[in-house]
Amino acid sequence: YEPPPEIAAQFADRPYDGEVAFVDAQLGRLLQRVGSPSDGTVVLVTADHGESLGEHGEETHGVFVYDATLRVPLLLAGPGLAGGRVATTVARGIDVAPTLLDLAGVPAQPGVEGRSLRSAALGNAMADAPAYAESLFAAIHLGWAPLHAWRTSQFKLVDAPRPELYAVDVDAGESKDLAAARPDVVERLRAPLRAVLASAAAPAARATDADAAEKLRSLGYLAGGLPPTAARARDPKDGIALINRLEHAIADARTRPREAAHDLDEVLRTDPHIKLARRYRAIALTAAGDHAAAVAELRALEKEGPLGADDLVLLGDCLRLSGRLQEALAALDAAGKRDPHSPDAALTRARALLALGRRDEARAAFERALAVSPGHPAALQGLGDLALERGDLAAAQSYYERVRQADPDDPKPLLKLGVAYGRAGQVDQAVAALREALARAPADTDAVLALAAALAKSGRPAEAVPYLERAVQAGARSTTTLNALGFARLESGDDTGALEALRASLAADPHQREVAETVARLAGARGAGSRRP
Repeated sequence: YEPPPEIAAQFADRPYDGEVAFVDAQLGRLLQRVGSPSDGTVVLVTADHGESLGEHGEETHGVFVYDATLRVPLLLAGPGLAGGRVATTVARGIDVAPTLLDLAGVPAQPGVEGRSLRSAALGNAMADAPAYAESLFAAIHLGWAPLHAWRTSQFKLVDAPRPELYAVDVDAGESKDLAAARPDVVERLRAPLRAVLASAAAPAARATDADAAEKLRSLGYLAGGLPPTAARARDPKDGIALINRLEHAIADARTRPREAAHDLDEVLRTDPHIKLARRYRAIALTAAGDHAAAVAELRALEKEGPLGADDLVLLGDCLRLSGRLQEALAALDAAGKRDPHSPDAALTRARALLALGRRDEARAAFERALAVSPGHPAALQGLGDLALERGDLAAAQSYYERVRQADPDDPKPLLKLGVAYGRAGQVDQAVAALREALARAPADTDAVLALAAALAKSGRPAEAVPYLERAVQAGARSTTTLNALGFARLESGDDTGALEALRASLAADPHQREVAETVARLAGARGAGSRRP
């Protein structure tokens, strides 16, 4: 999520409030299109989780199971439902579908776990249906204890190495732990919680759609790749300061890599078994250009247990960037076997094959990535680059157009698209694509030069001149650029400017016969003009 400029400006010092405002505005747009309760439309709004924002020491979400992150809005509106009413009944995520079906007059699906909240929405009292919650973040990523919670409208039990009990009906901030004072309530809530955990079968292995897996991975939900090992007994609440430091470093791994690598090293000194810290230290090191150290970090991680597919992809990429291409292919082949639906394994393998000059195999690897993740921008761009390289301009244009649709904000495919159109003689399309690329990346000298070349080729040298001047001012002072500027100025009638640019080119490389002849002719004409009575 990148906030729109107006949201970023208005909420510069309150970015979370800005996210809420942005979502609220989008809900307004949606409701304008789909209708309102007065039209007979049923609307239910809820959220996946909240943010702790410092409560209980947690800065974000995902570690603890307090109400700061678990208790989210559930807003319900529809025909016959009076507004302004707040129900005290515990509502759960599993209750959403049965509630909507009931309000729509559709029988509930057999086997559905939740219950309809229609009666509570109508203002009636409903008996408690306890809510279960869990956080396995610390167990999976840190090797610490998992957290499980059991909540009623009156109490919440957090089952941890040191259990916690809160009277949530009178202590909404969960500030007073009653576990020691009310062991009877702890045991009363723990019994059904433990029964649920005991009855829960191990999650069945399911094939995950590649695009969905990528989206989950980008949100941090598939960062692991290995099943959790047996949790050590460390209670997450005893290590929240370390977790906050870890999360800060993870956020900085690609933008402030050296600082992040240092902080992650400090985290690992405190607890050397935190796999997530080692993984992101490798990411930070390779972002800082220290690919060999990143490889060493991943090899250390490997000693903790077999690497998952994501870590093998990262290892393969670090080996590729280190120039150890055959080792990179071995790691990437292992990643592909571990997860045949990983587009990243195929993409990184394609890049390693390109570095080895094995273009046909690289093309097949890009196609493999596209097969498991249709529309993947990096796969489409890789195939476009190969098509452009071999002169298949129609195929290159097709691939780049598809990237443009999949990721319209990326200027790189637009630049390549402009080049492909230009080589095919489709100058107007080339100019349009390159203007679009430059609008997204105004400082991209390659886009500036490509647009200038397309304009000159289309017979518009005067329009090309300011772009060429811009490139020269940005430091692109090759003889090719200076000559292009000189001849564009010449064709535009600016003999003085042309002479200046071409002389600069000759100073860089005196062995340019055509340029030297043009300079001599322009200088001679200028001298003759100055001697004319």
